[in-house]
Amino acid sequence: MKDDEEDQLNENQFESVETIHQKTEEQKEVEAIAYSMETGELINHREELSEALRNIRKTESDDEMEDEEDESEGSGDEDCSEEADSEDETHDAKTRVNIGEIAEEKDEAEKEKLPTLLDAIDKSTEMLSSDKNFRKNLMSYNNAGRIKLLQQLAKSTITGNEAERQARLLSLFQYTVLRIIKKEVFDENGESVIPIMFDISEKCKACGGSVLQIVREFADKGVSIEFIRLFRLAITLYSASDFSHPITLPLQMVAIKMLGKIRARNVTDIALGLNLCGLLLKSVRLSSRFIPEVAVYIESVLNLTLLPDERSKRILPSFRLSNLKIDISDEDESKVLDVSNPTHTSIIKTAIRLVSRTASMRKLASSQEIFRPFKPLVDELPIDEADKNDFNEAIESACNTTRTYLCKKKKVTGIKMYDPKIDFDGDARVAVSRKAKTVKRLADQLKKEKKSTLKKLKDDSKYMADQKLRKQKALDETRKRKTKALLGSLANQEGETKAFSKKKFNLFPKL
Repeated sequence: MKDDEEDQLNENQFESVETIHQKTEEQKEVEAIAYSMETGELINHREELSEALRNIRKTESDDEMEDEEDESEGSGDEDCSEEADSEDETHDAKTRVNIGEIAEEKDEAEKEKLPTLLDAIDKSTEMLSSDKNFRKNLMSYNNAGRIKLLQQLAKSTITGNEAERQARLLSLFQYTVLRIIKKEVFDENGESVIPIMFDISEKCKACGGSVLQIVREFADKGVSIEFIRLFRLAITLYSASDFSHPITLPLQMVAIKMLGKIRARNVTDIALGLNLCGLLLKSVRLSSRFIPEVAVYIESVLNLTLLPDERSKRILPSFRLSNLKIDISDEDESKVLDVSNPTHTSIIKTAIRLVSRTASMRKLASSQEIFRPFKPLVDELPIDEADKNDFNEAIESACNTTRTYLCKKKKVTGIKMYDPKIDFDGDARVAVSRKAKTVKRLADQLKKEKKSTLKKLKDDSKYMADQKLRKQKALDETRKRKTKALLGSLANQEGETKAFSKKKFNLFPKL
């Protein structure tokens, strides 16, 4: 409807001047007033409205003008005309402003209007054709209207065969995930988009593949608020307690990889990392699995309260060498971490809460080695005593574990075995015949002779190889000696030749 109005405005704006006098009076009465949606200025009937406003203004100020005309006749007429023109201009400006405000209120009213099922059915084909059309139709409503429209679209996707329905549901899921990542659709006032996404993912099993496709785009990048929104959506829709889940496990691996890429350069990246740590702990709340990267990152953040020389060596290198130092302010009482505008105090308090949550999830045999270094860091911080006591209780409960050492207290005796009882009449040596003994003796002798023969062959082959090598070495030495003698004689001859060529001869001796 808005596009039709803009087309109509453009047509009226570029209307030829020659055709204005051809319009009849009936057409002028029926023709609607057109104004620009952007500036609020009138496009048609401008002269008629300004003349009517001028007449109304004159009738209201007749009594005042009569007194002024009696006092000054000549100069008063000019002043009144100038004042009337200025009043008309200001009134026209006010009229334009009022028209613009009315247009804005009309747009807001259209956005607040909730879509119906018939609207969703009419727009479903256009919206699901491309992401651009989907966003264009979706952004024409407010957030509540967008959630309602998505719900109606999910209900109206029932026509066509099974393949067409699956394709529509997949397109709806993909476009909605992109809008959630960019925070164009979000939960507000008890209305959530998560149930709609869950219903779509249950009806269309191919939605998980689209989530993995988006995860691949974030695999080689650093931490961002878009990935955090995607991670929150995925752990809500799919089970993260299963270690070998095809969707949540790659997400967790990418999130852990992003934690290692964070550099302690600005507070915003550190806040995003803490938010990601909270989501990782939320994803393993049922399985209670321990994620060592989360503990290392939180300890690295808490070490930023110290000077670079005082920091631990087991934290991340970028945090240990960073010049950034976090100081807690007594005036700042914020406890909730705002990712868009984080403060030093909110970062430290959030890190302390995450340590307490990690310590209370599951008791490990190595809990003392993991959580003991956190205690001196928190004891030196100027925070509330209540928060400090809660932290100490969580650390103590995690570290108070009994260890069972696997060592031998006494010598273990083996199981008593019983010798088998064999029933045999007579002596065993008598049972073997003489022929068998002879065959066995000959076989043993043959085996022994074979073994000795093989040994002699090995020795002979080794001796022959040594002799051959010795002979070759002697030939090589003789050749080297002769070559050296030849080279020496050649060098002597060359020296004599050079000396003879340099010798001077007297061609004209004294007679």
